[in-house]
Amino acid sequence: MAVATSPGAGAWRHVPGVAQQFQSGFWFKQDQTFVNIRSVLADLTLVGVRIYEFDNDLRLKVVRNAESGSFTGNGQWQLKAVRTTEITPTATRVTRLQIMLGIRCYGLRS
Repeated sequence: MAVATSPGAGAWRHVPGVAQQFQSGFWFKQDQTFVNIRSVLADLTLVGVRIYEFDNDLRLKVVRNAESGSFTGNGQWQLKAVRTTEITPTATRVTRLQIMLGIRCYGLRS
C-alpha cells in the first residue's frame, strides 16, 4: 500500500481550507470541526482519520478516531473501526463502531 502523492493527495491542495501535508498528515477545518487524515492512498482510501468537534465556546465536545475511511458520494464518508469520545461537563463516554456511515466531509468529494 503506497501513499498517494498524485492524484489522491494532490487533489486535496485544490480544496479551500485544506493545509499542505504535514508530518501528521492533512489538516482542514469547517466551522467548529477540525479533521486530520494521516495519509491518502492511491485509491483515495483515507488512513488514520481523526475528527475533532468543538462547541461554540471552543470546548472540545467530540473526538472520532477511525482506522480508515472512504468517500461514498454526496459529500459523505464511510469510516471503519471508529472510536468516538463524547465529552460533557459531567462525563466522558466512549463508543466503538465497526462502520460509521454518513459522516459529512464538508464539501470534499472523490
